[in-house]
Amino acid sequence: MVDWLRLLLVAVCVSGTWARATHTLSEESNLVHSSSLRSARSGSSRSRGSTLYIRKAPEAEYMVGLHDSVILECEAVGQPAPSIHWLKDNVRITQSVNELFETNAVSEEVDDVQTSQGRSVTRSRLYLDCTTPRDEGVYTCVAETPARRVTASAFVLTSGAILPLLNPTCTSTKKSFAHSQQAARIYMWSEDVIELMGSDVLLYCRTSGKPRPHITWVHNEEHVIENDDRHFIQDNGDLQIKNIEWADMGEYRCEAENKLSKEFETTFLYPARRN
Repeated sequence: MVDWLRLLLVAVCVSGTWARATHTLSEESNLVHSSSLRSARSGSSRSRGSTLYIRKAPEAEYMVGLHDSVILECEAVGQPAPSIHWLKDNVRITQSVNELFETNAVSEEVDDVQTSQGRSVTRSRLYLDCTTPRDEGVYTCVAETPARRVTASAFVLTSGAILPLLNPTCTSTKKSFAHSQQAARIYMWSEDVIELMGSDVLLYCRTSGKPRPHITWVHNEEHVIENDDRHFIQDNGDLQIKNIEWADMGEYRCEAENKLSKEFETTFLYPARRN
């Protein structure tokens, strides 16, 4: 069943005209921008026809026990849809083998598929497993569109004595990461998307895991999406929908599954009427 409360909230944002929705977004951006200046941790970047800001930044500092795990989260709002990646001490982090081929393609994908009309919320997680002193450092969430970029950083520190035998399975797995099996995970996805009818839209679903996760997209909990003239599931898991119409409105669930685990995240798409 579609989450009607969520639909109602989205409808409020786009009620009347698309200009009103853009005005609401601009006001929210100003508020977050002011807050980010005070905290000096999240960013906001706006120009004519483009909006981008970090709505949820990672915590300022994480104290993690040796051989423990931690998840850093980041959420960005943008017009057009932002992508998110992570840096450690200013060096880009690769969360999956697939991302090696996506690094130079993200901006091109966004520029080719998205229009400058829509508003999207993108979320990302960074997983740090079996932490050691080598994992200490500054981690930066980088949200970007073809025209803008904003960042938010966090410090990760490890605590406890260095005991190699504290968790031998954990350390062994980390050393052989390239050869070990890994559970399916979704590390970047679109959470909410508002786009004008007749536009093309790209819903993110970036995954990691070994074996490589199989991706399935489901619309409104009942229709399994297959590739056709208007729908295309890309190799990286993203769903492209061409020439969106009112019937495309609703919840899209991305399911990532391999033989170790299954994970899913949802996106709500609202096709807005043109003036």
